[in-house]
Formats: sequence, C-alpha cells, structure tokens
Amino acid sequence: MSVNAPGVVRTRENLDITVPISALKSLREDETTVVSTLPSTSEKATERGLFVRSDKGALDVVLRDNVFFKWMPRKWPPCHRMRC
Repeated sequence: MSVNAPGVVRTRENLDITVPISALKSLREDETTVVSTLPSTSEKATERGLFVRSDKGALDVVLRDNVFFKWMPRKWPPCHRMRC
C-alpha cells in the first residue's frame, strides 16, 4: 500500500508494524523492501526513514541509517506474521 499526501509533514512518535511472513517469501528476485516510511528513491531515504528489508534470507530493520535489527534465520519460522 502506498499513500500520496503532498504538502503534509508529520512525525511519528509510535509505529507498530505487523508483517506477514508470506510478504517476505513473496518478494520478487529484484525486490528487497518489505516496508518503508519513505520511497527508496527519495533523497537520503535511509538517513531519514525506516526500512524493513529482506535480502538473501536475512531480514534487516534500518532506522535512520542504523541497522536496528538483523535476523538471519536458517529457516523461516512457521508463524504467520512478525511484529516489529
């Protein structure tokens, strides 16, 4: 889902994200972004936003250019969702 709201600037104080494991498994070969607060093409996107990315079986949560969380499971858990 994408939201286009030009001219609106807000700062989140709390953010609760639940990601279905199926979303991680269904990424195309050329896709790595699962969830982001900014478009990856925006200027200095990783310096200013939150990105949840999955690449080569690993899961990274990057917040303002800092790796907040990194998970490299040998096998994805049988659960249906993951909460960040």
